[in-house]
Amino acid sequence: MPPFFEKLREVVLVRDLRAALTRLNPELPESAREQAIEKLTRIDFARSLIQHNREFFGFIRGGVPVEWREPGGETKHALARVIDFRNAGNNRFLAVRELKIQFFPLVAGPFLKVSKIQKNHNS
Repeated sequence: MPPFFEKLREVVLVRDLRAALTRLNPELPESAREQAIEKLTRIDFARSLIQHNREFFGFIRGGVPVEWREPGGETKHALARVIDFRNAGNNRFLAVRELKIQFFPLVAGPFLKVSKIQKNHNS
């Protein structure tokens, strides 16, 4: 398994996402950046893939809405930027030839083609 993946089931490079949020949003407290990670990586099975994609696209383009409480009790709101569209050099790009993501009982291999896992009944 490549070192940049924490788990074979991980489809988001959380370590890189956390670093990008820190780099692009230094003014936000850590709790707000963690809230952005949670919103970017959660799966709500009650919603359709189209709904997820629309929300995710909005987060990528406009920022992830986050909130936190200041020490004095005041609630603050902001948009956590995920990509710097003004300066591409502030972003990290990763190109892969093949991406294999394991889901039980499915495996997504090259080009995220999903196929069922075959069990060997001879053993």
